[in-house]
Amino acid sequence: MENSEASDAGAGKVPSMKERLLAQRKADAEAAAKAAADPKLAASAARPAAKPAAPPAAKPAPTMSPRARVAAASAAAGTPSAAERMAARRGAAHPHTELSPDVKREVELLKQRENKTMTYVWIICGVLFLAAGGVLGNTLIKQAKIRDEVAAFEKSLDDLLAKVKAKDPLKETDAREILALCSEPGNKLLGKEPRIAGEIARAVSLSQRTIDSATERREMDERLVGLERTAESAESQPMDTIKSARRTAQDLWEKASTREDEYKARLVSAREKIDRAYLSKLMADAKAKGQTREALTAYTMAEIEIRNALDNTLRGSKDVEKKKWYQDLYKTLLADSDALALTVFNQAVIDGEPWKDALTEEKDWLHSTDLVGFQLKDGVLHAVGARAGSGRIGALSAGDSRQLKDFTALIELTPVKGNLKIYFRVYNRMDSSEYIPINTIGKDNQFKPGQTYTIEVRMIGSTLAIKFPNTDLEPYEIQIGPTRQRFGSIGLALDEECEIKLSTFKYKELRSNKRP
Repeated sequence: MENSEASDAGAGKVPSMKERLLAQRKADAEAAAKAAADPKLAASAARPAAKPAAPPAAKPAPTMSPRARVAAASAAAGTPSAAERMAARRGAAHPHTELSPDVKREVELLKQRENKTMTYVWIICGVLFLAAGGVLGNTLIKQAKIRDEVAAFEKSLDDLLAKVKAKDPLKETDAREILALCSEPGNKLLGKEPRIAGEIARAVSLSQRTIDSATERREMDERLVGLERTAESAESQPMDTIKSARRTAQDLWEKASTREDEYKARLVSAREKIDRAYLSKLMADAKAKGQTREALTAYTMAEIEIRNALDNTLRGSKDVEKKKWYQDLYKTLLADSDALALTVFNQAVIDGEPWKDALTEEKDWLHSTDLVGFQLKDGVLHAVGARAGSGRIGALSAGDSRQLKDFTALIELTPVKGNLKIYFRVYNRMDSSEYIPINTIGKDNQFKPGQTYTIEVRMIGSTLAIKFPNTDLEPYEIQIGPTRQRFGSIGLALDEECEIKLSTFKYKELRSNKRP
């Protein structure tokens, strides 16, 4: 009873999916094996019996089922089938692991095809490897070449800088070598490279400065030697040579601030000899021209030169002998010049000179901003001095552009109120010139407010003569000392709240720095 139930249970058991697949694979393999073993039999069995025999056909290519092809591909790839894997796990060979001839042929074909493909792949890989190796090698060679070139370039920069630094740009010989080195075509480009450009430029600049300085020093030395030769025979040299030597001496003196004391002493000595010769020649030439304007011109030039020497060169000098020589020469010159001026500018000459009217245009006057009022209208000049309590002096002047030396003047002045001074030969400052006071208040108030006065002025040489016609005022005659100003304008200095009117202001220019 129990056996029958077991058999019934076994008979009714449904095969599993795995069992069905194994059975199907086994059946397919057996069918394929039979077909491969007897193809003719398989073909005749497939023909119908009633039909006559057909002509022999071409041998058909063996066919394989898809499952067989998958099995063959797996075998060619060396991949074990599921049955083989199961048998391997069980430890025994699978009954269906033996491949059919078709599968074996397919496996061989796949292996051959794979071998050929791999051959092509390896060939292509070899070609690519060779190409990549060539490119890499070429790149490495180029990079190595570039590194060598960069290293060589950097070395050339270091070499140039080292050569320049090895020399002293403050020494003339080294400075010239530096300039020559940096002027070479190749080094010119190297010297502009940012890494060394600053140091190279500084060395070149210092070298050029050293060479220029050395060249200038040699030129100065040569010029001083020539100047000394001229100075030794200055008395016998023509005036043009002496003038040229004086210009040379002045130029050398302006450049001598950086020279040694010995050079300066030699220059001062040569210059002194040339200046003395020049002034002596000026006076000699003036005397040789007789009683003429040309002689006065020569005296004027000599006077200016000597006065400049006294005011500038000899001011503060401890050389007593030198200073006395110039002072004595100046006094002699003034005496000779004064005598000649009085002779040349006689009354006939004065009468023949034209008047210059200073009340026609305001531009003929200079005036300070301290004046409260200044107006020139209808030929009358009206001026008002500084504010009361300002402590300032209001100034105005005419003839500044001419720098008058010898002249006559006619002035009609009305002092409305206050006090003033009239200066003669004003240049830069009034207190170095001679003057006359015009006072209406305070001490010495000889002039009446609101009254018009005529003033006649004659300035010739060192004599200043002033008259007040038609009044009881005493005339002035002043001898101007050698330290007073010898040329300039006619100026008026107004005290605080002083007020004046000028209805006439004209002068005759006999001699001036603009008219010798």
